[in-house]
Amino acid sequence: MEPGSLGGRVLGVLSALLLCLFGAGELATVSISSWPTATFQGNVKIAFPVVHSSSLVVMPGISAGAATMEGMERMHDHHVRDLAVSALVSHPFDSTDGISAMVGLSENAEAGVLGVQALQPSLYVGWRHADAPGSSYGAGVSLSNSATGSSVTAILTWEHRLSPTMHISSVLPAWIGFSWTPVPTWNVGVRQMALGGSWLLDSSRSLQCAQVSLDLFARRRLGMVALEASAGWMYLDMVKYVENDRSAITIYGYDVFSSLRSRSLPNRMGGIFRFSVLFPAGE
Repeated sequence: MEPGSLGGRVLGVLSALLLCLFGAGELATVSISSWPTATFQGNVKIAFPVVHSSSLVVMPGISAGAATMEGMERMHDHHVRDLAVSALVSHPFDSTDGISAMVGLSENAEAGVLGVQALQPSLYVGWRHADAPGSSYGAGVSLSNSATGSSVTAILTWEHRLSPTMHISSVLPAWIGFSWTPVPTWNVGVRQMALGGSWLLDSSRSLQCAQVSLDLFARRRLGMVALEASAGWMYLDMVKYVENDRSAITIYGYDVFSSLRSRSLPNRMGGIFRFSVLFPAGE
């Protein structure tokens, strides 16, 4: 992380804010990770419920991230940053059904290129039905826009408690996982995760990436917080450079229109490592 950079300063401020907010009802995560084309990635996320009742939940949030991504030219890495604000509004109809919406605005760019051109608005609307404690299903749609075009993604959520200690959950296409709680303070399991991102590099190029990994994780609760470590294998790690004067519309990851010109790095399979601090420990 570059000293004095916006991403580095925001990460530091949010980390300090996370420590100050413990016990006030917020949700917070600090994580670092590494994989073949990203030697370092750090993220801080905080969400705070300003309204929390049986009929309405309003939760604004803020997040910041920094990463060092492998460049197309040898020995030239990209130091990308992102800063985002969001607002989640959830309305339960009854004890089993509810609807939620989230609006967000993020700033994703290489260090020194942050500006109006790097803004990426997004909107999510979804519905959820709960069958029983620990078991539910739902569906939604996510809309987003970046310097290279618009994207529409269908989201399916599902979770099921196999037993008091075994649980399956998924938010497709992002991730699916199985967890086991042998004792109240430990949680272990396996999960498949799909990640992606887009950062503005300059006035004419953007960096886009897509990764899919399978990893084992272990989570240890320590009072109000939980520590989580995971390791696994990333079998899809694609990075490409896209011209900003071209555009695309994608639905569920497939192009329905595209005039993009891009260059891609070869798929870089390899190990992935993550470490996170979560609050509250039960989330």
